Amino acid sequence: MKTEFFVKLLILCLVSISSGCSHRTIPLKSIYSSHNCAISESMTKSIHTHQELDQLLNSIRPKFSTTPLIREPIDFNRQTLILFALGQKTSAGYAIKLDKNEAILKGQKLYLPLTIQQPDKKRFQAQVLTSPCHLFAVPKSEFREIHILNDQMY
Repeated sequence: MKTEFFVKLLILCLVSISSGCSHRTIPLKSIYSSHNCAISESMTKSIHTHQELDQLLNSIRPKFSTTPLIREPIDFNRQTLILFALGQKTSAGYAIKLDKNEAILKGQKLYLPLTIQQPDKKRFQAQVLTSPCHLFAVPKSEFREIHILNDQMY
């Protein structure tokens, strides 16, 4: 898995050789993950304030639950949160897998090492609506775009 990650990084560097290959890795921490986030559209977005986080959590928290979804304090002066959601799916078996605990920051682009798992076509899957999502924390950095390093069709 580690070799595959570095091969993809090398390809990324070769593609952008004209702009140089300066990049740095930054820690990537999983904060929250669920198969049912009630987010109907696929999206990747950064969250910079407690107000934005509260708005997200209120939209994905089950109406009958009072348990906090995030158990540790978030310091937005030092951290940015990244939400990655697959949108509504019609069966079980979809998931977002974190491949490595480091993201790559190259210029103003942040690359997340994720794999999108899909249902096994040879097996039966429960026909239920799901909406997988994952919330990550990264150190506060300057980036304008978020990309998936192991980008697959989903």
